[in-house]
Amino acid sequence: MSAAAPTPAEARAAAARHLQAGRLDAARHIYTTLLEANPRSIEALNGLAVTELQAGNADTALDLLGSAVAVNDRVADTYANLAVVYRLRDEAGQAETALDRALTLDPGHLDARINRAALQLSRGEAPAAVTAFEALVREHPDSASLLCNLGAALAASGA
Repeated sequence: MSAAAPTPAEARAAAARHLQAGRLDAARHIYTTLLEANPRSIEALNGLAVTELQAGNADTALDLLGSAVAVNDRVADTYANLAVVYRLRDEAGQAETALDRALTLDPGHLDARINRAALQLSRGEAPAAVTAFEALVREHPDSASLLCNLGAALAASGA
């Protein structure tokens, strides 16, 4: 008796674990398999885009995220991921537009809020970044990543 194939949700969870562990080929394989079964899967398009971005393939990630927007232009995660790609490509205006859209769709979207503060910091807007990171740390006081980002913003502001 063979084991049942994983559900799409189980497969996405496995791909996310591989991605988090840095096993990009394994994550890519699962996301690609999911897309073969359902080419309109927003979760798989976003997951594969993040995988490609981590692999250094920003252009491929951008194409995948464009496909995700074409499928459904009301998913905040897609725009938050687009902002990361644009920021890494030094396209701050495009990143800002994507963050605006993500936060319009979901004002509390944590990744978009973090990326907005990081974009402010990269633009030399340290006081605004400090304010944003302070608010995020108040909401998530146990987040080491946010505390590190706040420290970088404080250092950049001369505080």
